[in-house]
Amino acid sequence: MKSDRKRQNRFHVLAEHLRDPLKLRIFIAGVVLAIGYFGVYLPLEARIGETTRDLNRFKEHAKLTDEIEQLKAQIARVSKRVPKGTDNNEWLQYVLGGVRKHPVQLVKADPGEARQVGPFEAVVVKVEMRGAYPDLCAFLDWIETNERLFRIDSISMSPLPRSDQLEMKLTLLGLRG
Repeated sequence: MKSDRKRQNRFHVLAEHLRDPLKLRIFIAGVVLAIGYFGVYLPLEARIGETTRDLNRFKEHAKLTDEIEQLKAQIARVSKRVPKGTDNNEWLQYVLGGVRKHPVQLVKADPGEARQVGPFEAVVVKVEMRGAYPDLCAFLDWIETNERLFRIDSISMSPLPRSDQLEMKLTLLGLRG
């Protein structure tokens, strides 16, 4: 019984304190703050963290999607210049057709063995020609701007003795689809 009286006395003392309007306001503000923290914020904190992680993951996915779209656009631009179903002889004929468009003298043209260049297979064509410097530059411009995708793997130019012409040796790599 003594403990019941202690409890009642404590309750009465608390009730007496709460009759003061300032103390009552502080007590109510504390109770509302505790309810807000323990009843609202703590349960939602885990969901907020999970939502933030999901948002970051979605942003990464969106970034990757944009990169994939850019790569697809690049592939679409390049794929027009990479013919499918061609062989070494067809590539050699194509290069010879380009040589015929320019006033240069073809000395030698050899198809080489196909080679792996990164993830692609490339046809190798070795060309040796003679001509004036502007004509050889025009042929190099054709290599750079034609409808197929070429890479000049090696190039050397040397002047011909007692002549105003140059000799140019090229190793061309053409990407094959």
